Amino acid sequence: MNMQLKSGVQCIEQYDGWLVIDTQGDAPTLKLAPALRSELEYLQLATANRGQMPAGVSDLVQQLGRYGLVDQTELQPQIKQKSRQGSWRLPNPDRLAAVLAAGLHWVPAVLRAAFWYGVPFFSLLLMSLFIQQSVATTATNVSWPSLWLLAWLPLGWSCHELCHAIACRFYGIPVSGMGVRWAGRLFPTPFISTKALPAQPSPLARSRIALAGPWCDLTLACGFATLALLQPAQSVWLWLAALQLSQSISNLSPFRDSDGLQALRQRLTDALGRQDSRYPSLRRRFRQAYALVLLLPPLLLASYFLTGV
Repeated sequence: MNMQLKSGVQCIEQYDGWLVIDTQGDAPTLKLAPALRSELEYLQLATANRGQMPAGVSDLVQQLGRYGLVDQTELQPQIKQKSRQGSWRLPNPDRLAAVLAAGLHWVPAVLRAAFWYGVPFFSLLLMSLFIQQSVATTATNVSWPSLWLLAWLPLGWSCHELCHAIACRFYGIPVSGMGVRWAGRLFPTPFISTKALPAQPSPLARSRIALAGPWCDLTLACGFATLALLQPAQSVWLWLAALQLSQSISNLSPFRDSDGLQALRQRLTDALGRQDSRYPSLRRRFRQAYALVLLLPPLLLASYFLTGV
């Protein structure tokens, strides 16, 4: 038998089986029984002399072939076409992300940590300073944004996804693809495939990969708020800062499969895929805190307009 696993397919050991991931293509992730270790090891070997073939390899090849995970399968094009419904494929940013991530490795760890933790804090501080000092003086100058402002939406989303890709490559995880998703969404939004995330054993690294996108949104909001302070007459910076801040808040929402919920889930999942028993309770508290943060500003504004206090 000359069949073997496709190039880029990785087998990740989990507590309840084996996770077979195509890190370079469109094939879906497959969970296999833990007893198939010898069969998977046989298919992973690329040498001509692979030793005696285990008895279950033939059945396993048929199962993997249905999902496009082995070479010389005719079902792979149909699987690719099915996985692309409602989306368009774009050039994979993996090479660009690898180059940018390699540059980050030259930056001292202390500076990287200061930038990672300092930018969100500085962004929120700058936004509060902007609200306190500038909104009152620029309220009469704020105009509705032009239609060209909508052109920033795909650019901002692309920066968001590129930061996910850079974080993946920084922690040694390949990015298997990028595209634009339309189905079920108001606007077509870019996305990247992080199906190889289980290959990173560190829960902290996986959670940071999930938070890289919202961190990018806060960084952009910080930059636009700075421009709004320097040029108060140009209300476009105010709109862009508010847009990026709202995108960051939306991406951290724990009420859907968002970056915030993904970060919490990955932080509480070990290298073998076992989830901490505290996850349901922490997710519930996260949702309560998030709802409180969203409701507090409207309540304060309503109290101000009703009571003047």
